[in-house]
Amino acid sequence: MGDGPVGCMADSDCVGAFGCMAGACGEDGICHETDQKVLTNECRPDIEVDHPPRAATLVGEGGSRSVEVTGTVSTGAGNITELTINGETVSVGGDGRFSHTVSAQVGGNVLVLETKDSYGQERKRVQSYLWSTGYDKPTQPYDGVAEHGLGFFLGQNSLDDGSREPPLNDLADLFKMVLDNLDLSGLLGGGEPILNQAGYDIYLTDLRIGYTTLNLEGIDGGIHLVTSLNDIEGDLYFDCTNWQCVLAGGSGTGGLSVQEVLLEADIVLSVEDNMLVVNMANVNATVNPNGINVWANNGWTNFLVSIIEFFVKDSLAADLETTLENAVENDIGPGLVGGLAGLAINTSFEFPSLSGGGPIVLDLVSDFHSTDFHDGVAPPDPSPPQGGVIALRAGGYQSNPTTPYENLGIPRRDRCGQGGQEVFLPREADLEIGLTDDLINQLLHAGWQGGLLEFPLDSEAIGDNALVSNVDITVSGMSAPTASDCNDRQMLLAQIGDIRIDASLTLANSPVTFTAYITVQLNLELGATDEGIGINITGVDNMYTELTADDASIELEPTLIGVLEGQLAGLLGGLGDGLGGFDLPEFDLSETVGLPPGSAVLSIKIDDVTRLDGTTVVSGSF
Repeated sequence: MGDGPVGCMADSDCVGAFGCMAGACGEDGICHETDQKVLTNECRPDIEVDHPPRAATLVGEGGSRSVEVTGTVSTGAGNITELTINGETVSVGGDGRFSHTVSAQVGGNVLVLETKDSYGQERKRVQSYLWSTGYDKPTQPYDGVAEHGLGFFLGQNSLDDGSREPPLNDLADLFKMVLDNLDLSGLLGGGEPILNQAGYDIYLTDLRIGYTTLNLEGIDGGIHLVTSLNDIEGDLYFDCTNWQCVLAGGSGTGGLSVQEVLLEADIVLSVEDNMLVVNMANVNATVNPNGINVWANNGWTNFLVSIIEFFVKDSLAADLETTLENAVENDIGPGLVGGLAGLAINTSFEFPSLSGGGPIVLDLVSDFHSTDFHDGVAPPDPSPPQGGVIALRAGGYQSNPTTPYENLGIPRRDRCGQGGQEVFLPREADLEIGLTDDLINQLLHAGWQGGLLEFPLDSEAIGDNALVSNVDITVSGMSAPTASDCNDRQMLLAQIGDIRIDASLTLANSPVTFTAYITVQLNLELGATDEGIGINITGVDNMYTELTADDASIELEPTLIGVLEGQLAGLLGGLGDGLGGFDLPEFDLSETVGLPPGSAVLSIKIDDVTRLDGTTVVSGSF
């Protein structure tokens, strides 16, 4: 206001004459101050937060789980009469400073600050932060990987259900195929005589297995294998090498049979340098020499049978035992490693683009963390059910990051700050697959890095209508979407915090500009798809909005918030069950068996999806 009275002819001549107080033109032609406050951004309350900053990633102790919120509140005229943070009344100092402690939860958190001044003017600030006892920050595989990402439980029926009827439905079926394709004749003799007697070189020219049996049983540390080869028959060739045998009748043929070869072994599973390792222990093959018969097809070599039978039985029994032991160690053991190695999912993962462009592509990688197999009998007391868990590390990596924001990375669930996070599996179904929230957040973080929340929206994208037109909106997600069930309702929610929206549009024929910050909490669900597992958005749980319009449009802010929230909810809700997914792994021993790819495969059939302590558990069978 100037040094003297301001002359006027109308109220509009008095704008600004009394600062943040409205003026009115009096009958005397002079502006007079009223008790009404001017509605401008400069003259209404303002909230500044010093800590935490927007989209902060905060580290805390599991026992306290709290955050100190500090800042300043002010107003252009009058006095601040009220300040609340998340509904709790906060004291404000004479200088406008405030400090207030709020409870934090692992994952996404929202701060809603609301204030009022003595003229009744209100203002709201909304911002978010992530909180955890520690963070993972993926840069390249396997840096920043989630130590507890995936887990597989193979119950006894997945190891061996006791049936060999088709189709293939357990590991024992696959291993029996390995056994059935075992080439004993190629392993015995190697083209060399098995005996030299009475002037004859005796060759084993063929060895055929009648039938095999195989059983697998979960034990502490791995799997116990019992197998047998039954009704083995072979061909013998008696090659005459001197004149004495020529006089006796020359070369001849014969055969042999073996009633049974029995083998037992412990398949010990472990992880070394994040690779699955199989060690064979207590390998023992047994052949009863009395179950071996030898014969000649030619009368003149019958005499030879009585001479060599003792030597053939002992030699063949020893060779068969050694051969089968080697086969288990060199074929079945590596075959198991090859089949189980398929559990390590290494593939691409795609998020749909919210702007309608191409998908956001990232790399999903995993390797092995640990194994835990049991026989179901104490000790330990109580013993987990018979079978075993194979746990894997897993992470999501973005090769083309575009987001302009940096932070500490992905908050670890860490059992909601209590420590001891694992892939928790109930071990009740024949087969269980566990995906931790830490892995889901790895994927969400990599999608965010790839520009999932960086896009423009125009009138065509958001849709013109009678109320809103000429839309030009830029969306920028300052914080990565983060899933967590560490809330009072123990629901799996995904928070997208501090979505900054800068906009200009025409609302009811009036130009409007504004800046908004929105934090959205979405209901998240992991479910079965035709191919595997999908990440689904089932609805918007909460939406918190702070919006600041230009001075001329302040009275339109409630309408703008309603329009903006409705459009954003529609955009996110439109994703539905299409947020992303990945195929389940298969156990493929085709190469080990010597069959074409896809011939010896166990595929996973999903029966149910449940939740257990930060793990989404997919139950099913082969």
